[in-house]
Amino acid sequence: MPEDWKVGKLGEIAEIIMGQSPNGSSYNEEKNGCIFFQGRAEFGARFPRVRLYTTEPKRMAQTGDVIMSVRAPVGDFNVAMDNCCIGRGLCAIRSKQNCQSFILYTIWASQDRLNIFNGEGTVFGSVNKDSLYNMPVTIPTNEIMIKFENTCSVLDRLIWNNSLENTRLAALRDTLLPKLMKGEIDVSNVDISALTSADKLSFRCRSPPKKISYCFSSYFYSDSVICDFFVRQIVTFSFGKL
Repeated sequence: MPEDWKVGKLGEIAEIIMGQSPNGSSYNEEKNGCIFFQGRAEFGARFPRVRLYTTEPKRMAQTGDVIMSVRAPVGDFNVAMDNCCIGRGLCAIRSKQNCQSFILYTIWASQDRLNIFNGEGTVFGSVNKDSLYNMPVTIPTNEIMIKFENTCSVLDRLIWNNSLENTRLAALRDTLLPKLMKGEIDVSNVDISALTSADKLSFRCRSPPKKISYCFSSYFYSDSVICDFFVRQIVTFSFGKL
């Protein structure tokens, strides 16, 4: 580890907001109130699926916060795409230095440490705020942290945009497919060759800024998993694990 880096505590670089569940009578699926996540049940590969709302929010996570499970399995995490209420099965983790991508990958790199809480003390694992605050993490200099953020936040934004696009396309599919199956939409005059011609396909996301494009010039960006893979490789190469 470089001399000016240190092993510190997660609480030195991040705010930790423990969830608190609203009154159960306030839960609804009619989009009344704000988005609510009780635990990890709605977690996806990176972003949670919205199902519940509450009209009596208690503790809130902000857009971009890491939301992490604090009950078995401890350590599963997603990124909040909207301001949302979090229940007691979750916590929100927010950078104190406005380096949220750094926090995201710090949590990812800390999975081995977090997994320890799944086997301690009780049948069902859990972790409290003090344990999270004091969890050891690698803390580089502010200059390195900002450089890391400037690079990885661009890729995180690509992943974010691709996920939104996938959600919109899935909603469009779910709307149009039943109509197609019922014969409500006529596709008999569609030119299939125009859709399958290689030179007319446009499934690539916009290119990243020039300063990092040389690293990824030969890769497609339509798949957020690919972007996520390369970001994690950057993290592992740069910081490793404690």
